[in-house]
Amino acid sequence: MRLPSLVFWKQYTQRYGHNLYVILGMPIRDDDKSDVVYNGLMVATPDGLAGSYHKIHLPAPEPNWATRGDKPFILDTPWGTYRLRNLL
Repeated sequence: MRLPSLVFWKQYTQRYGHNLYVILGMPIRDDDKSDVVYNGLMVATPDGLAGSYHKIHLPAPEPNWATRGDKPFILDTPWGTYRLRNLL
């Protein structure tokens, strides 16, 4: 995933705490197919990008602009394992 804002958020998490995770919802363009956009989220940590998620369940009107994702996102943290998803 090529996200210019990831550099900012990685630096932010490094500056304000070693255990800080930032979860951001955003449109995400597919790395291989530039015409494919997902409604997704990314997780920035002090180590960089922990991962991203492409929303699986798309209510109206999201199918007009977003492509459905095909797998859940599991995030392992020092505090436990979490399944992340977009609700909006």
